Amino acid sequence: MRLSEAKPRHDISVFNHVSYNNDGLNIDSCKDVIITGCRVDSDDDAIVLKSLTLNPCENITISDCIVSSHCNSIKMGTESGGGFQNINVTNCTICSPRYSTVIYGRQRGLAGVALEIVDGGTLDRVAISNLTIKGVTVPIFMRLGNRARLYEKDQSKPDIGKFRNVIISNIIATDCSQIGCSITGLPGHNIENVILNNIHLGFEGAGSKEDASRKIPEKPTSYPESVMFGTLPAYGFFCRHVNGLKFQNVRLETSSEDYRHAIVFDDVDEAVIDSLDAPFSSMAAGMIRCRNSQNILIRNCRPPNPAGLFLYLDGSRTKNILLLSNDLSGVKEIANFSDDVSESALVLKANQLPKE
Repeated sequence: MRLSEAKPRHDISVFNHVSYNNDGLNIDSCKDVIITGCRVDSDDDAIVLKSLTLNPCENITISDCIVSSHCNSIKMGTESGGGFQNINVTNCTICSPRYSTVIYGRQRGLAGVALEIVDGGTLDRVAISNLTIKGVTVPIFMRLGNRARLYEKDQSKPDIGKFRNVIISNIIATDCSQIGCSITGLPGHNIENVILNNIHLGFEGAGSKEDASRKIPEKPTSYPESVMFGTLPAYGFFCRHVNGLKFQNVRLETSSEDYRHAIVFDDVDEAVIDSLDAPFSSMAAGMIRCRNSQNILIRNCRPPNPAGLFLYLDGSRTKNILLLSNDLSGVKEIANFSDDVSESALVLKANQLPKE
């Protein structure tokens, strides 16, 4: 069902599993739309905002819905010529499809929340809150890419779009896959100003040390999907080409022991990790990895006891990493450096240190 009028939509039930490419509700280049109290279960994306013109979806509220999809449950994109601005998604329940067999995507679904700008356009002022998610492959996926699809006659190829000012808060997700979440821009084109607050995510885990060292290709023109990079170097969040990123009160769990990092920063500037609770093996590659990243504050973390390496720094551009007021008494090693990182890149202040 495609919505092209600015009218409230409420108490709608959509079960759409007839054939390939069956979405639930599509909101395309609309303004001033309210979707509330709906039940949507679809083979392709369930509730999806698109902009198949150069006009953005703007002033949209989605609330109090129950959503299932073999692809993405709540999505902005893939079509994003105009982008998405002033969007509020709140008080929704997301789960894997229970009453259908997959035609396209995956039986368990691809992403709980997918935010994508790949055809120009601007994603700006997006607030997502109070979601419960169960059983999807990836709970949170954010992508700024460069597919550059044309939507209007005689339109020139669009520039790479803008992706900024996103707050995701009060999310609980369980039974998610091994892959992990990703927040990825492109070289020279950063995702900007993202806050994740009060997040609790549970994954299958079982990642290996080889997974932790995987080199992830950029794939600038590829179709954006939460599984596009394969198993990530972080079981929690892989973040690349981001400027202004905050993790506050984030808890990450795995049902099987995982040897990957909990969080990886790659070309990240001006970031904060505050009160991260994430298990990691004493043999793991390190709880947090910062590669070619700078101006990073890590504070108020208390790794589980016993734990191995807390922080791994690599990449010649890595600098100004501050550990402040962390309880590191249970870790085996606070930090390890690659050969191209100066030890002056790391500053420790007011931390509880391991006992000799």
